[in-house]
Amino acid sequence: ESVSKTSAIFGTSALESDKYQKQLAKTSIALNMNVNQLNNSWMANMRNSAVYGKQGIDQFSKFNAMAKATTIEVGALQNLSERLTTFEETGTFAGRLNAIAGKDLFDAVTLSTLEGEEKVKYIAERLKAGFDFAEMSPQMLRTISKAAGVEIADLKALTGAGLEDVAKRQAAITGDRLKTDRELVDIAKQSTTSEEKLLATQEAARNT
Repeated sequence: ESVSKTSAIFGTSALESDKYQKQLAKTSIALNMNVNQLNNSWMANMRNSAVYGKQGIDQFSKFNAMAKATTIEVGALQNLSERLTTFEETGTFAGRLNAIAGKDLFDAVTLSTLEGEEKVKYIAERLKAGFDFAEMSPQMLRTISKAAGVEIADLKALTGAGLEDVAKRQAAITGDRLKTDRELVDIAKQSTTSEEKLLATQEAARNT
């Protein structure tokens, strides 16, 4: 089902869909995640990734690295990015938070030009630079939460995670310790079902 749904939404060929399975296997190993859990997450969040075209799987992997570091669900991170896509939306977002901070914390133009997890990473960096959530009063937390449209728990998680940890997790996904794309695709072809393909590529990568 995963392969057929990927092909339908992203317009990928059978070979390209196999490469998506390989990328999921790499991601599951790099992030120490259960391969079936990751595949289910891909199925659930595939439509949110469709806007990035054939780069959707890469964005999904990067969002998973951020989710692993922050404990925020992938869908919530994707939704934060996707609701700030126009200059009007980013201008309102930046204006509200800049007013609360009393300084130019966010640049609306920069925010509107960034895509996917880079946008969320920028938001996390600027929030962390402008506010000390650990020492903040409940009323101020509610005010910022409402202005940003982000739950208080997610605000704390987003700014509490070390961005270096996010970067390390993302780098691990593309690490050269794993087998080559060609090898993983060939191994996956030897299996028949979607689940078997995913498990086979994960096992092949793990045994490098």
